Amino acid sequence: MLRGELAYQADRLGKQIAQSSSEIVSAVEQGSFTIVDSIQRMSDYLGAGLYEVRWAVERHSQISYQILKLLLNSRENDSRQCFEQGLKCYEVKENGMAKECFIDAVKLNKTNHFAYQYLGFLAVAEDNATEAFRNFDLARKFAENNYHRALALSHLARSHHAADELIKAADLARSATETYPELAKFWYELAGYSARLGRVGKAIEALTQAIGRDWMFFTVVVGDHDFDAIRADVIRLLDSLRERERVRAKQSLDTLGRAIDVFRKVGAGPQIGDLIEARVVWEMQYKQNNVYLYREITSKANDSYRSIVEIAEEKVIPQKTKAVSENEHVERAKIHELRTNLSSLEQESRELELKDIALSTFLEVLGLL
Repeated sequence: MLRGELAYQADRLGKQIAQSSSEIVSAVEQGSFTIVDSIQRMSDYLGAGLYEVRWAVERHSQISYQILKLLLNSRENDSRQCFEQGLKCYEVKENGMAKECFIDAVKLNKTNHFAYQYLGFLAVAEDNATEAFRNFDLARKFAENNYHRALALSHLARSHHAADELIKAADLARSATETYPELAKFWYELAGYSARLGRVGKAIEALTQAIGRDWMFFTVVVGDHDFDAIRADVIRLLDSLRERERVRAKQSLDTLGRAIDVFRKVGAGPQIGDLIEARVVWEMQYKQNNVYLYREITSKANDSYRSIVEIAEEKVIPQKTKAVSENEHVERAKIHELRTNLSSLEQESRELELKDIALSTFLEVLGLL
């Protein structure tokens, strides 16, 4: 099952990369936050070695763009120019010149946490652990929101990991998840450090949190050697998550099936013909034992169920209500006619009774005579 899921996600990932690569240049130039986010997510999936690539596009992300813009515009021109020159030098790998510019930038603005992040990466490139620790820690201290604070903690954790200080790295990674729990990347990093330390419970807990936020990590972890020491525990977790999604998919399909049956019974099946066909396809996919298909089936089946409810509310129920109303009107007319006829009969009956009484009286009078 894992092999099938890996192949499925590898195919999807390949398609995403192919699509992104053809759009990426123009998208970044146009400030497309969606594409920047995709690049960062790809970096997260493809391994720790790409964390600097992730940071390289950070300033284009939706979270960072406005903050950096305000940060630079609020300072004097010299500070802004030093930072922008540092960026240009950094991007063309002129690390020495970039370092000088970023140092000048923080001299003019000691709270520029973006500059400290770049200085941290430059220190990593120089294999200068002390400077890396110092700059990433300053970036953490001066960060203007929890996301950037957690990002600095993540970079600081990686620096301590590179210095073989694994316990310190795990502690910092835990702080990153506490500071900004929304991002799966921070949880996955904590899971990796915990696994290498043999902290099975904490590793599985963090991995569960990571997968819950981004299911791509379900297959990423399969090939991650950081988890080799607790591989059996990881497989048990993946099996339990797959089973949970299987149950959810089955429940969604069954709920959709009952809704379709109701539509058929009231003669409204043709209105949802495409959903009926789609459900057949999903039933076949369900048999493939693929966690990603389970999740897609659940999502699509639930959406289809909501569509059926909307169709029922907008079309079927009003039509049936109208038909019932029309039938009720006809029935009321019939009842009125019957009541009218009954009244006539009752009137005729009373008249006959009166005639009968009169006839009897007349006969009695004749008898007396």
